[in-house]
Amino acid sequence: MTPLVERDAETSLLDRVVGDLAAGRSAAVAVIGPPAIGHSALLAHAARVAAGHGVRTVVARARRWETDVEWGVVDQWRASLAPDGSGWPPLDRVRPEQRAAASSEVCSALLATARRAPLLLLVDDVHRADQASTHLLGMLLRRLRQAPVAVVCTGRCAPRAGECTPLRPRPLTAAGGRRVSRDRLGLPGADDRFDTVAEASLGLPGVLVPALDGLRDAGTRVDVRAAEAAVLRRRAAVVDRTLAGLPAGLLDVVRVLAVAGDAVPLPAARGAAAVLDHLRANGLTATGPAADDRPRLAPHVAEQVLAGTDPAVRRELHAWIAEAAHRVAAPDDVVARILLGAAPLGAPWAADVLRRVGRRRLREGHDREAAALLARAAGEPVDPADRAALVVDLACAESRDRPVVSRRALITAASEGQHRQSAVDLLLVVGDGDAVCRALPLDQAEDRPGDAGLGTLRRIASLIAGHDVDDRVDARTAAADPVLAGAEAWRLALAGRDLHRARGLALLAVAEQPLLSPRLAGAATLVLTDDLTEARAALTDMLTDALRVGRRGSAASIAHHLAHAARRAGYLDEAARHLDHALELLPLPAWPARTRAMLIASGTLLEVERGDPDAARRHLALADPASGPGRGRLLHARAAVSLASGDPVSALHDLLDCGRRLAGRGRGNPALVDWRPLAAEALVRLDRADEARTLLAEESRAAAAWGTASSVGAARLAAARWGHEPFAPRALVEAEHVLRRSPARLLHVQAQVELSAAELRLGRTREAARLADAAARTARACGAVPVRLHAEALSAAARAGAGVPHDRTRRLSELSPAQAKAAELAARGMTNPEIAGVLGVSRRTVELHLTTAYRKLGVAGRGELLALIGGR
Repeated sequence: MTPLVERDAETSLLDRVVGDLAAGRSAAVAVIGPPAIGHSALLAHAARVAAGHGVRTVVARARRWETDVEWGVVDQWRASLAPDGSGWPPLDRVRPEQRAAASSEVCSALLATARRAPLLLLVDDVHRADQASTHLLGMLLRRLRQAPVAVVCTGRCAPRAGECTPLRPRPLTAAGGRRVSRDRLGLPGADDRFDTVAEASLGLPGVLVPALDGLRDAGTRVDVRAAEAAVLRRRAAVVDRTLAGLPAGLLDVVRVLAVAGDAVPLPAARGAAAVLDHLRANGLTATGPAADDRPRLAPHVAEQVLAGTDPAVRRELHAWIAEAAHRVAAPDDVVARILLGAAPLGAPWAADVLRRVGRRRLREGHDREAAALLARAAGEPVDPADRAALVVDLACAESRDRPVVSRRALITAASEGQHRQSAVDLLLVVGDGDAVCRALPLDQAEDRPGDAGLGTLRRIASLIAGHDVDDRVDARTAAADPVLAGAEAWRLALAGRDLHRARGLALLAVAEQPLLSPRLAGAATLVLTDDLTEARAALTDMLTDALRVGRRGSAASIAHHLAHAARRAGYLDEAARHLDHALELLPLPAWPARTRAMLIASGTLLEVERGDPDAARRHLALADPASGPGRGRLLHARAAVSLASGDPVSALHDLLDCGRRLAGRGRGNPALVDWRPLAAEALVRLDRADEARTLLAEESRAAAAWGTASSVGAARLAAARWGHEPFAPRALVEAEHVLRRSPARLLHVQAQVELSAAELRLGRTREAARLADAAARTARACGAVPVRLHAEALSAAARAGAGVPHDRTRRLSELSPAQAKAAELAARGMTNPEIAGVLGVSRRTVELHLTTAYRKLGVAGRGELLALIGGR
């Protein structure tokens, strides 16, 4: 027989009681606990121990349907004690006035039987015993010392008469549940697949053991899903039996508690404590301490109590309890939870409570719960102005899980009613300018009372969508209006004109104000004006504000802008964290098409700069091939991947298409997308140098018109690299000096690397090594692997006094991290099997990495590779 799990204390006590009984000493034990805690198993254990001692055992069980049948338990004793019980009085003919005398006579007969041989009386579910049997049991407990009799009973509570030693078995621990599961199903000790099955039983052996035994005896294959379903069915059956045994009035109390939880305290009446004790004794309340006046049903019990209730009755019950909870000033959270299940009350307080709690949940990040509460609030009668604000809040709550519903709600709110400005602002922050342009035709976008700034927001929407915008804005008017300042600053930045005015207006726009979209336009302008410190500080403040009020979609867009600013500053790891945060706040499918394309392009370019073309391709694969909005950015990102992979033909095709799209939308600022330098590189690789010089001249003119250090320095660097100027070293020196004043650290590193290579060609090894070391340190801090490898190779070559061909050295940046590592190990003289062992890959993979590296670098084998990257 398998020993009982985690019942050592209980079985030890029962063993001692039966042993004392065999020696002639009496005792009484009451096993107390909720249903399925394991009463019957302990009773069976006592019977087995008694059989081992040769003690006579009498077993009786009180049944729920026999509660009103007098002498039901005593009749079971008499049947078990035959022929000793045949001399008892005929209990079926005992009249009420004769009950006391009959009980005394039966008690004397039982004691006489025990004097002849020790007697063990076992009574299961004693709390269900009929009144006559309960009276007789109490009489027997008071006379135990008169004969060697032991009584072991189980139930929800101990018998009221006599003295009983209480035994209160506790639910099984997690380890105990696992042990029971392994023992019943014959699992090995290390198999933990059925842990969830034990958890579903709530630690009740009377649920877990029968369910698993039934599966095992059926002879079918037992898996986790089947075992868990069997345990849940058994648990539900136990609750059903318990509920069926409750008095009708008490069942009504249970239904109230299932809805109210601890929101509405029981009345401080004389019977309240008894009601609570009864519920706890039947295992219906939650485990753990609870206040005497606020019982709380266990969650699975509450769910089961209401499962069979008619929906209309449930709604009425929810409404009644919600009103009662509101009258006693229950917390808003509790009242709102109850209101979710009620039909509309038509009371103003209901909508107010739901809105308050819904907005709080939205701020706390619980979007689904907030959406349910706000949607329920919309079902109550609400003032039109409040309803408009409610729709906006509900759209914010739905932005992550139901983006289409959220977008439609915002478009509707932007088109009509009050709070149009808030809806338009939310659409613009995530970059949905096309939706705003459709919702606000030009003839309807003029500012109206209550909608100040709506026309200006329409200007921002037109800029996002690439439409023409009337640029006749008075300077003093723009300076006095932060919303208009943001729109005008962004317009100037996109066109690449009037740097100082754009910077001044952007600084005005990023100041704290209710609308986020003008602040975001101002911050985006500051990124293009090289004021990255101010831009990142403003974006961080905006992110904090958006998260504080629960605007998850707005916060995601701001995080994307932070990623862009960090990447331009050369903080690649920080940019990756911001990009991950943006996608965590708002998954990629939930973004508008234009912004989704920009997100994918940002991730792709980031991986290219970090030196992982494979990850860049995975980002590109997320784009919709038929995407229209934002396709220019995708073309630019795809061209960068093509160049890093050694495919200048595809890159040039995409870059020229990107340039045409930008020109068609009036995007003349070279700081927006550096498509011309990349196109020039592709043209040079295709031996079309004249066309490259033409593009680079256009880039220089556009950069000079805008005038930031980053754009001018980038144009000079590109001209020195790809323009084949006769005094390239001098041009590189000028580019490095300009970029030294720029916040774009990676551009400055690239200038240092190119200048180091030029100095090395001229034999100035000391200066070349100094520049290369400085570049390597900065590139390492930035996380830019290709540039770092290039700089380290130049440094090694300078110290070895070797010349490095300019075109081959540059191509080190085209290697993926795996290819670069394999090439580095090969240059150290390691064989392919040794490289495979170090990298943990197959020899075939090493061969593929090296072959690709040789092709990209333009070397014939290991000898040229060694000379290229500065080996021995």
